[in-house]
Amino acid sequence: CPDYLDYLIKVSGGSATPEFVGEGVNSTFSGISITPDDENVGKLVVVNGTDILTAVDGLYDLSAYEGLGRLNITFVDAKEMETTETTLEGEELDEYKNGTVPEKEGYLFAGFYAEDSDKAMNAAEFAAAKSVVVKFIPKAVLNIGWQIAKGENGTANLRLISSVDSLQYSKVIFVLKAAGRDDMKLESKKVYSSITGFENGESVKYDPTYFSNASEYFMTHVITGIPDTFHNVDFTVTASLVTKDGQVITGDALTFKLESACDYAEIMGK
Repeated sequence: CPDYLDYLIKVSGGSATPEFVGEGVNSTFSGISITPDDENVGKLVVVNGTDILTAVDGLYDLSAYEGLGRLNITFVDAKEMETTETTLEGEELDEYKNGTVPEKEGYLFAGFYAEDSDKAMNAAEFAAAKSVVVKFIPKAVLNIGWQIAKGENGTANLRLISSVDSLQYSKVIFVLKAAGRDDMKLESKKVYSSITGFENGESVKYDPTYFSNASEYFMTHVITGIPDTFHNVDFTVTASLVTKDGQVITGDALTFKLESACDYAEIMGK
């Protein structure tokens, strides 16, 4: 098995092992176990440079790649993933005319475009389109960061931070959930090419690639005057993009506490 497996799968920076249920001639193949070397622990598992693999119960199913010859497995930091595109037309395109959006493992849908255009389609343009280019952005683009600053009378000011890869969106929405109050839906329409903070007592400037190499701008929202009764409460925040055609695309949630405050400290989270 190891020689046969190595012929089918080449793992750079780790190893792959076939796993079986049972023993001998009665055993059944159950999947592939992929183990990264120490320097690749925590990174994404990528096949043939494009597709992100997700393990189920610790095993990877590679059956979708049968007949494609040798597979190259690599490990990539989520921050290093780039924007990717695919083209849809005919029946493949019609599948999404009902309001659903295409999906790609490890990425978020980021709008429909005409071929050779950098302008995202609105709902009417998409409805009339016979062929579209679908853009996907790495999930890390919509990760959440936060900074805290001292407010007046013991309160705190909270800056929520995420990013976008372009200006081809209607807006970004932060949703903040905290025990003891209604959910807050906070719209952000301003972009920043950098933001500042402090690390080890020194002022620093952060670039949007803090989140992802595909990030071009920061999006932020500041909440002022948070009373000290909320300083040890769990805050759960998500960021969502609203595409030109009206789709709301939401990133992963981050949960944190406002346990301390100093004037716009280093970015936390992501």
